[in-house]
Amino acid sequence: MNIAMDNAASGNRLEDVKTLYNENDLLCEAIALASQNGHMETLEYLLTLNTTKEDRDKGLAEGLFYASQNGYLAVVELLLAEKAPLKRPGHGNTRTALHAAAGGGRNAVVVKLIDAGIKVDVLNADKCSPLFDAVGSKRVEAVKLLLERGADPDRKGRFGVTPKTLALQTGNEEIIALLNDK
Repeated sequence: MNIAMDNAASGNRLEDVKTLYNENDLLCEAIALASQNGHMETLEYLLTLNTTKEDRDKGLAEGLFYASQNGYLAVVELLLAEKAPLKRPGHGNTRTALHAAAGGGRNAVVVKLIDAGIKVDVLNADKCSPLFDAVGSKRVEAVKLLLERGADPDRKGRFGVTPKTLALQTGNEEIIALLNDK
């Protein structure tokens, strides 16, 4: 781990990244931080450096999650082109990039991730699909998009709650209407 390089990647200081990189450095954190902050040029450089497959995959997967959460479509596209794992290694069955994008209302990213192969009803540790994130965050357009792509509004989470139940609790009439139409 090279904390100074990770900080440089996070701050989009490409020249510092180039100076601070040492052969055999682990790059997962730097890749994830550059992705999280939408620093395309720094990310592209980091992806040219040598590291282990495990380290690279971890950085790509973490980066995909954070870029999706923050709506950096170009970064998401690059990470998918680099074969980013669609599940984050070491995170078990937690929130996926699709959960993050749906909850943030990052609709273009939602489409890209579904088209890349993430199942629209992928479950997190609480057995909640991305539709729960979109409903809970009151992201009307994301709810529409997920429903159009086949999300199940009646799927129960771990505690017996469905997206419809959650919509009733949040009181968003437009989302309630969308879910009741399905």
